[in-house]
Amino acid sequence: MSGRVVGLSVAGLLALGGCLDPIAPDVGGPIVGRCDPADSDPDRAVSFHVDVLPLLARAPREGGCTCHDQSRNGVGYQLSALDLTNYDGLMRGGRSSGRDPR
Repeated sequence: MSGRVVGLSVAGLLALGGCLDPIAPDVGGPIVGRCDPADSDPDRAVSFHVDVLPLLARAPREGGCTCHDQSRNGVGYQLSALDLTNYDGLMRGGRSSGRDPR
């Protein structure tokens, strides 16, 4: 074999070897433990309409999620049928929840 063929073969094997490495970033372990479903403040009532909906209704650049607003025909709602504008829609889930989103 010529030197050029050997060089190209080695370069090809190195490139192929690079494809075998996972492409996931190394972000380290979890910072906090698993979420505890127990109510952390049982003396405080939480309302979807008062406490949660205002967070979801913010503009997307402010961390909101208006894409799942059925009344706006948001792209998130179109793709997933997940309506986050009311508690029933949230609990019903969307297409991928395994429940009937209607």
